[in-house]
Amino acid sequence: LNKAKPLMKIYRDNDSDLLNNFLNADTHTNGKRKRISSSLPIYTISENLLLKILIRNSIPQKDTDKILSFVKSKKEKVKTILINNPMLEVIIKINKEEFNNFPVSLELSELFYDKKVSYTYDEYLEHFKETQKYETINKNYSLTLNKNMAFRNIQITIHLNNWVMISKNNNPTIHFIIEHPKLCKAIENFIVPVIEQ
Repeated sequence: LNKAKPLMKIYRDNDSDLLNNFLNADTHTNGKRKRISSSLPIYTISENLLLKILIRNSIPQKDTDKILSFVKSKKEKVKTILINNPMLEVIIKINKEEFNNFPVSLELSELFYDKKVSYTYDEYLEHFKETQKYETINKNYSLTLNKNMAFRNIQITIHLNNWVMISKNNNPTIHFIIEHPKLCKAIENFIVPVIEQ
């Protein structure tokens, strides 16, 4: 980590305000975005489905309120970005066998939430359909399906020619924001050659 610090900013849970300030400011900076995720985008989920998942996971009311507030804020940020900027979302649709072997959780890494909030497979499929619907009603938002899930606990967010954020979703959550032009370009052009086991 000490060697990496000159090349990137590292955000842990005690840096959540700093990360939030950075992402808030970025919503007003034009440019193409691309996201590669091991889960589904939290800003495409309906409130009804989200509440159903939180209740089934026995999430306390205090945490539920915190998550609902976070998701509402995230939806607003993405809505602002999409007014003038294209965003490409790269996701994978996994089958039931894959899901049973590698369960998927809600994408809450930016909240630094330390518990996994899991989907059932039916909930996962419902959110997948909501994400497809989100694409149809947002002209600047597009989906592409990745055939293989190379990483199971990592998401990559790219603001082309500006910065890249690599997020480790499982606890402890860490976000690495890279602004070094050559390193950003290398990650933007990176195609994962192997599947993590």
